Amino acid sequence: MKNLRGYRVLPVLLLLLATTCTYAIEMKVVFQTSAGEPIEGAHVKYLTNNWKNFGLTDENGEVTKNRPAGDYSFKLIYDGKSEVKENIVVAIGGVVLLQKV
Repeated sequence: MKNLRGYRVLPVLLLLLATTCTYAIEMKVVFQTSAGEPIEGAHVKYLTNNWKNFGLTDENGEVTKNRPAGDYSFKLIYDGKSEVKENIVVAIGGVVLLQKV
């Protein structure tokens, strides 16, 4: 390399890596009857590559978990039945209201 006033100048390669940062939010799923009554004891699962456990609804029909905002499908298992809710967009604020049909 050429000298610049007594200093050796080396080429510098600057490599910038673009990374995707996904921040988890507190996501709350609320499961109710069509009349607005909470459903306690429902198993809630969410789909990524496969079904994963989200949790069990409490006496208010609620369950929370830290997950990144995005599109989700939820499976609700209660009273020996299974119900799938697909393509639910969960944004910051993260409350998902699911009603029994």
